Amino acid sequence: MKIKNERLAKEGKTADQIADEIVELLLSSAASADSKRFEKFGKIKTKIGGLKTNALERRNLMEIVKLKSRINSLENRVEKYIRNFKISATESNRLVSEKTENLGEGIEERILNLQGQIEKLRTAMIRLSSEVKNLKEKFG
Repeated sequence: MKIKNERLAKEGKTADQIADEIVELLLSSAASADSKRFEKFGKIKTKIGGLKTNALERRNLMEIVKLKSRINSLENRVEKYIRNFKISATESNRLVSEKTENLGEGIEERILNLQGQIEKLRTAMIRLSSEVKNLKEKFG
């Protein structure tokens, strides 16, 4: 060991300095190997991450497309219900109009019938009144 130390001393380096240089060389070679591994791993990870991201984006886009189609079908359904409601409202208004027309015609017929009966009663009252006068004149 003494010989090595003497030789190192001639070169102007101590054993601690040489050990530090060896450690630095080992660390730098390990770091460069790790960085290469990390670069490869990072590229692989990026590709996998990109695939995951693309798959996630595709899945999200598919969900959005499904939601849009569902919204469109619901809008169509609502429009159909609105059309059906309008048709139903129109039909019910027509039926109500017909019923009121029929009722109006029936009421008009009843009014005419009642007017005819009132006329008959009036003529009957007039006849009775004239007969009562005739009877009063005879007996009275």
